[in-house]
Amino acid sequence: QPEQGWTTPLEPPTPHCGQPLARTAMSSCRFEGLSVMSRHTAMEVTMSTQPSQHHLDVPGGSLYYEVRGSGPLLLVIAQPMTSAPFGPLADILAEDHTVVTYDPHGLGASTVEDPSLDVTPEIEADDLAYLIDAVGGERADVFGSSGGAVAALAFAARHPDKAGAVIAHEP
Repeated sequence: QPEQGWTTPLEPPTPHCGQPLARTAMSSCRFEGLSVMSRHTAMEVTMSTQPSQHHLDVPGGSLYYEVRGSGPLLLVIAQPMTSAPFGPLADILAEDHTVVTYDPHGLGASTVEDPSLDVTPEIEADDLAYLIDAVGGERADVFGSSGGAVAALAFAARHPDKAGAVIAHEP
């Protein structure tokens, strides 16, 4: 039950993410069982954050990535999944973080030079380190879901100097 003065989460969340809210409301975006809720007033929210879009050449291909917000660096990743479905969640998190989402090798706008080679968690871990360097960060927290959780754990093992907190959702 929401506390007094809060509305219930907006259902379905997708049409409401990216739209200004007219009154105090609790906004909600869902991603495979994960709910993120945030309290907002009409004066402080316009959830449509246009991300800056980038491409980064990395060994074995190029990565497409998006950056939103400012604050501590947070990578939000999944595999096999592109950055687009994370848009509503990234918008909310960008209120107080610099949020980076990306398309892994061979997915979406990212490329892979040799499609016959496997893209391993170790390659993805190195890609995350390259992304951190590209945005000028030293360390990043990582939220990874599914194969992104596996990549996040590999990242923490391979690049402990760059890894902050790691949330591994359904590895």
